[in-house]
Amino acid sequence: EPLCPPPAACDSIKLLIIGNSITKHSPNPDIGWEHDWGMAATAESKDYVHQLAAKAKTVAPVDLMMVNSYDFEMYFYDFTKFDTSKYQEFFDFEPDIIICTIGANIKNPEPEGNDGVLTDIHFNKDYYKNIIDFFNKSGKAKVIVGTTIFTPEGGEVQTGIKAYADENGVPYVKMNDLDDEKYSAKPYRDQFPSNVSDGVLLHPGDAGMAEMANRLWVALEPVMGQCLAER
Repeated sequence: EPLCPPPAACDSIKLLIIGNSITKHSPNPDIGWEHDWGMAATAESKDYVHQLAAKAKTVAPVDLMMVNSYDFEMYFYDFTKFDTSKYQEFFDFEPDIIICTIGANIKNPEPEGNDGVLTDIHFNKDYYKNIIDFFNKSGKAKVIVGTTIFTPEGGEVQTGIKAYADENGVPYVKMNDLDDEKYSAKPYRDQFPSNVSDGVLLHPGDAGMAEMANRLWVALEPVMGQCLAER
């Protein structure tokens, strides 16, 4: 049963999901992507963010925001290389819970076809902490972290994310094993424009998004319970 039975007896839990194109991607007809939700779900309700939010709303009211933090992945070593002011609304949100599933584009040009992400600087837990702290200025948000389908197994990005989780005692959700084609958008190719790129189809399809939401929910449900218990 919901911990806040209707009508809701508690304020909304403010949930911020920090990610990349898997979390939210604006339309780009040049690559056959025409939507403004998680690439490459076939509907907004089927991306992992909205599936996860639907689960969360069975427990308590949720005020949801999500942000594509691609800039932070590209320039994890130097935030002055991009305009951080465009993230002001997320900074001002002051979330109760942050879910951070970035890492796909850290030194990985593959899914977006961008060599600009390449650098000789080694990613580690401290760089990951910098990204999360940018969105958690008060330091009060509870944090959940995870890898994505594009995070190289055993590489410095996965190692850094896991090290951050261990050091800070926060849940870590492994999702870079969802690399079977059945989890990608390739089985749904006929639901995209004929010019859809391989880069789009490499992203999680509906089945992959559902599995991401399921795994994240295992971590999120008890954290929501902690938030409610502290009110």
